[in-house]
Amino acid sequence: MQKSKLISELKKYKISEDYLTNTLVAILKELLNVRVLTGDRKIAYEILNLIATKTGDPSWTAKETPVFDCQLQTGDHKRPDITIKSQSSDGFSREVKIEVKDTAPVRPGQLADYKKSLIKDSNASYKGLVLISRPLVKIEDKDVTALDSHIYWHQIYKLISVIDKSNETTKYLLDSFMYFLEEKEMPLEEVKGTYANQKVMEDLVRLIAILKLALEGVKVKKPSIKLKRSDNIYTGPESWYGFYFTYKNQTFSLGVCTDEPSILELTLENEQINPSYPEISLDFMKNDFFEKSADKQILIVQEFVIEKLPILWEKSKVKHKA
Repeated sequence: MQKSKLISELKKYKISEDYLTNTLVAILKELLNVRVLTGDRKIAYEILNLIATKTGDPSWTAKETPVFDCQLQTGDHKRPDITIKSQSSDGFSREVKIEVKDTAPVRPGQLADYKKSLIKDSNASYKGLVLISRPLVKIEDKDVTALDSHIYWHQIYKLISVIDKSNETTKYLLDSFMYFLEEKEMPLEEVKGTYANQKVMEDLVRLIAILKLALEGVKVKKPSIKLKRSDNIYTGPESWYGFYFTYKNQTFSLGVCTDEPSILELTLENEQINPSYPEISLDFMKNDFFEKSADKQILIVQEFVIEKLPILWEKSKVKHKA
């Protein structure tokens, strides 16, 4: 497939999930479109082993020739985003259903329905159901149970970024996909401990990404919070970095000062109450924050905001005495 043909084929997809689905499949097909086990085919199997297996499952090998379908209808009229089927020379067969998400939620019961159809309709030796999404997507318990694997876009990005892309076409395909993931703010890395000891810009950028994802996923009963300046980092006069957001008609901020980078401050931005600008802090060092993965770091920040935000909001009722 020529570069121009691939791009022109993918440009027709207006919805992010459609683009992600069809780009991922197009890349895998292109990498597998050779007769011998070259570096390109090895890359394809590396990606398949990340997105279409779980720990302890049989790995994808050169004995298998995967066949891909997008939006293939199941027996009960369900349409998972990607279906991968394979038959190896030794008789082993595989069928994997993959649901792809960007910002759209997982419909309650959606994954459980896919798993039920997969078990009922497939005669494959191995059957798997996979979700690819951003971290902390809301999933009901029955859908979590149905999943064999849950992969995040930043894991795919990280794998692609370290793969040896010596072939020009392969490099073009993978770099283009990585660029799209970057534009969608998909890459995510954990904040390292060096952030708390030095003013390291790289880790500061990572922390801001963690804060933004955490805030965007917070639901504190009703209403949910609304980010202000969500498309920009706000820099205060004392080297403060973070975000402003509203909750129940009050403005709050969540961020860090570079003079105390291990302290995350949640502040009620209201000078008309007593005391003015009350805040609650989270000490990263006391929570082993820097030893956690990026997903767990997001969860720590989310739980902190969910617990402390209503407490701070109550303080908005205490006005200064005239």
